[in-house]
Amino acid sequence: MRVLMALVERAGIACAVSAEVVRESRGTYVHDIATHWHEAREAWGFEDRGLPPMTVVASLPKKDQLVIAQSYRSGCEVIVTNDLQWMRATHRKTIAALGMEAHTPESLVDALRPWLSLWM
Repeated sequence: MRVLMALVERAGIACAVSAEVVRESRGTYVHDIATHWHEAREAWGFEDRGLPPMTVVASLPKKDQLVIAQSYRSGCEVIVTNDLQWMRATHRKTIAALGMEAHTPESLVDALRPWLSLWM
């Protein structure tokens, strides 16, 4: 994840963490990402999108509904997680319907691979 964050920093991509992750985490790294997202949103003028259509999100488990709703609302385009349940077809379909993608850190690096040499 630190390698991914270093690439993100060089590429000028904003990253966010869910409020649940910030609450559960005791490390400063997660809080640094939260601060980064807040600053990027202000600098780039990101606005809250409002709540996602709940009929789309309702097919997922309750704990995942909240994370997807927060991601959508905050303007995220990609959700990065180590929870492989998010790679299942039902989650991917729901996330795609909201205009977002789900990746593991490894699959995101693979998706960014064509551009990595530009950021190194």
